[in-house]
Amino acid sequence: MMACLPPGCVGAEVGVFKGVFSRRLYDIARPETLYLIDAWDRFPRSMYDDPTCDPDSQGDPVGWLNNTMHLMAPEIASGRVRIARSGSVPALATLRGQLDWVYIDANHRFGMVVADYEYASHALRGYGVLAGHDYIDCVGQGRGTMQGRMAIDAWLAANPLWERCAIVDTTYPHPPELPSVALIRRDAPADSVAGRFRAAVAERKPR
Repeated sequence: MMACLPPGCVGAEVGVFKGVFSRRLYDIARPETLYLIDAWDRFPRSMYDDPTCDPDSQGDPVGWLNNTMHLMAPEIASGRVRIARSGSVPALATLRGQLDWVYIDANHRFGMVVADYEYASHALRGYGVLAGHDYIDCVGQGRGTMQGRMAIDAWLAANPLWERCAIVDTTYPHPPELPSVALIRRDAPADSVAGRFRAAVAERKPR
């Protein structure tokens, strides 16, 4: 899906963890600038419930940040990748009107997902692309609390100018049963980032 983005854009990944997907995202999407947004901090289970990103089993969040900086070292040195150690909402608020696309894979609780998509939509300039991982609803089953589909569908219902453009399985390092979704505005012109993304997605769909 991210290969359908036009190269040379300004993008952001919200929820970076150890930077493994960040490396892949940068290499596939080929942005001019990529912001990597993550608090890289410990949170109580009542606030963030995702066993795959649990410091008790996955190591120290500062180590996750260091791993990200190691994987993206050349691009950080050149200024093409910028690290924002912050919560998603305040970071996106500072980027209002500056981004062409945002990929969200952060807190999967309903209210947090809705807030991330709302602030991300305002961070876009012109007609951009909102994308995110874990477009599913799941409680337990070894995955904690995931309410992504419910939250994204609720956000779409409150923002009728937007529509789902693509729902796809996500490649490594994410398991295929956790799909990604991409949203664009219905009125996106063909020559906009969203319009070009929509055309590229349509070309890749099975005939």
